[in-house]
Amino acid sequence: MKKQQKGMWHTERETEKAVYIVRIDDNFKKWFPKKVVDGPDETGILHVESWFVKNNPLPEILAERVDIPKLPTRKRWQKGSLSFSKASQYLLCPKQYYFSYEKKIPTMVSPALYRGSVAHAVLEALFQCDLDKAKPSSYIKALLMDYWDKYKARFETSARKKGKWDDSKRDDILDQIIWVIHNMTDGKMDKDSVRLLGPTETESCIFSEDGILGGIIDAIFVDENNNVKIVDYKTGKAKKNEIDFNHELQGWLYAHLASERFDNMPIAVEFWYTGSQQIKKLELDQESINGWILTLNDTATAIKQQSGSPESLFEARPSENNCKWCDAKPWCGSYHQYIQDTPWQKQGRSKSIKGNVLNVQKPSGNRPGAILIKTQDNEEVVVKGWEGSGKILGSLEEGNDVFCVDVDVRLSDYSGNLEGFVNDSYSIIANGAIVETGEKLPHIARLQ
Repeated sequence: MKKQQKGMWHTERETEKAVYIVRIDDNFKKWFPKKVVDGPDETGILHVESWFVKNNPLPEILAERVDIPKLPTRKRWQKGSLSFSKASQYLLCPKQYYFSYEKKIPTMVSPALYRGSVAHAVLEALFQCDLDKAKPSSYIKALLMDYWDKYKARFETSARKKGKWDDSKRDDILDQIIWVIHNMTDGKMDKDSVRLLGPTETESCIFSEDGILGGIIDAIFVDENNNVKIVDYKTGKAKKNEIDFNHELQGWLYAHLASERFDNMPIAVEFWYTGSQQIKKLELDQESINGWILTLNDTATAIKQQSGSPESLFEARPSENNCKWCDAKPWCGSYHQYIQDTPWQKQGRSKSIKGNVLNVQKPSGNRPGAILIKTQDNEEVVVKGWEGSGKILGSLEEGNDVFCVDVDVRLSDYSGNLEGFVNDSYSIIANGAIVETGEKLPHIARLQ
């Protein structure tokens, strides 16, 4: 049933199947499938299907109308410059780097990842707004609504995604953004404080003088004495008593890049952990920084020399820690060999199950797709999946040899038996091929 929505609306543009509608009261904009809306009519009244609004809640009307600015074009990344994320992945496992940057496999995304992107986008855009036209708090809410919808759509249309988008988390992100602004402005939210005490640069793309290294820094503060402070937003939670080692290495790189850009070492590099609302200040040791920059330069040279080489020339370093969050698990023969002897019965995340399909259940309504597998240990275990994973499981046939390489295993509250849940549709391998893509994996036949 369609219900009238608050405010006055008008259509800005439309396609064959969707319509982009603006709420006149506060300039909130959103794409709607045509089939769920009636209107807006000549009086600005809009009716929307109740189920759609329940799944996609519309934000409350803002106290004032806000025009969202178009962000300036960010400085382009210099071709060949090495980022921290690329370097750290290569140092962790060259094989993992190969799959990410040479083979370019699809990246796994999660709601938490994109919620962090929303917070970063709002904190960049806020300082481009005309604060004489609306309050900073109104801009924050309007920007949050806009970027929330954009990243939600991006998540839901991603080739590989894990988890479900939760609109109730939007208020958490709002709280985190406000916490960041309050840290900058000593708790104030008026336009003069935000304008005066905000960062000199946001999402600044800077490179070393030789162009070998680069980074995108969330916020740079430069005072009247040319003293520089670097701030990196982390939308997770901080460790109790220390800075995460990877964050420390990232901070050293940023300190080096800033020292070349501003001709002096920053007075501070800080990590603002919005999830736990903590600030941790990095200790800047010049000797440690110099050693790390040498390592990064050597890494850049190694990557340049190895780029374009076949997979076999990229070393694999499989371990529980290295492989836990790796996107390449469906493709990586080294990982498959590593987990070959890992008992499937062990409960936990990111486990593997290998065996023969005994029975298949196609997804239907609230029922997930599922298969019953007889493992190599002659045990039986049910593996379930939702959405894309469920469809693939439901498409398998009895007798298929199946290898699920990224399964969350736990005891069923209902049956007391072990059950596996597949989050990543790419991790379902049947008869030696990744079902999602049809790509054959010759090494599967060589596994015991």
